[in-house]
Amino acid sequence: MLRWIVVLNRGRIIAVTDRRLAVFSTGQFRWQRTTPSRLLYSLPRATILRHDAGSWSKVPVGEERIWLPSKAYPLLDEANAGASGAAPSG
Repeated sequence: MLRWIVVLNRGRIIAVTDRRLAVFSTGQFRWQRTTPSRLLYSLPRATILRHDAGSWSKVPVGEERIWLPSKAYPLLDEANAGASGAAPSG
């Protein structure tokens, strides 16, 4: 199952598959919804994406730290559950 987490503030899209986490550049203006343009890097599927409890979190994703809004937290938790069998948060 493929899930997308759109990271608007960095021009990034995180694609979560059953095999990996792929981080793409959008190549567009940061606040505009768009499609992936270039694969930046891939992470192992076992990678856990940790977030805080606030309305925004700076989440370490591979080689960078990306600001994500709280509305993306359920997607992160779902991705974490697929990676480890449990959904950590905070």
